Amino acid sequence: MILIQRVIAGQQVAHVAKEMGIWRTTAHKWINRYRAQGPVGLEDRSSKTKSCPHAARSQKVREVLQDRIEHGTSPADLAARTGIKARTVSRILAAAVMAHLWGLAPCPESGSVPHAPPASRVHGRPRCTDGGV
Repeated sequence: MILIQRVIAGQQVAHVAKEMGIWRTTAHKWINRYRAQGPVGLEDRSSKTKSCPHAARSQKVREVLQDRIEHGTSPADLAARTGIKARTVSRILAAAVMAHLWGLAPCPESGSVPHAPPASRVHGRPRCTDGGV
């Protein structure tokens, strides 16, 4: 409010901004907000964007996840199938914790679903729940 008081008292915005150690453009922005909205215009605001127009639509996300479950293909194959970039497909899969194919594929001998204990992540392939490889 010191900035506002000094500018209202007649001092130039640029001089007050320099005295306060802030950018002149920032000072003008605050003054304009105060003039337009009053003290409410100076309250803290979130810097988070309200929307992300280039983000994958929820329908496409569902399509990628469904194709991953049904076909168990790589991000590159899913990208070709869905029309989304492979890197975006990878991000979708990582967010859904479906980044690894071994988490979806059954073991060939028994059909049991493999799990990945910490030791198998270090040493290579995950082991099947029935002890098979």
